Amino acid sequence: MYKISKQFGASYGHRVWNQTLNDGQVCKCRRLHGHNSVIELELESDSLTNDMVLDYNELKMFKSFVDEYIDHRTILDINDPILNHLNLKYLICAPKFGFSKVDALYPFSDDAERELYESIILIDCVPTSENFCRLIFNGLKGIVPQLSSVSWSETEKTNASYS
Repeated sequence: MYKISKQFGASYGHRVWNQTLNDGQVCKCRRLHGHNSVIELELESDSLTNDMVLDYNELKMFKSFVDEYIDHRTILDINDPILNHLNLKYLICAPKFGFSKVDALYPFSDDAERELYESIILIDCVPTSENFCRLIFNGLKGIVPQLSSVSWSETEKTNASYS
């Protein structure tokens, strides 16, 4: 079995709004906070095409996705109660790999409002590393059949994966 992998970096914010510790204490991850993450795609194949599992250039579309939907964005669960405190005059656009942008139903009132809403990405689950891996894997597997796993590291010492 041949295996290759490629890493992509992104800085993003999120909050794990439903998290409590075993002793019932509220965890600090419920607060809005950010990470410099590394997303790794692993691909595998029994055979090579043109002496490769896949040309890395074929993954440029994933880099575009990361730049557009993850990097320097705040990723929130569509069910997060914090959204009740935002002005709900906006619609959610069609998702890509399970990630949706917030689009204006009518023009933004000012640049600050535009910057706020353009920075928010919504997903239909709590934005944990484990869920990010699953969403990306399920969205990308049909496009890149050689994909065998997706890993997401929030920090240098943590890693989640889905295969």
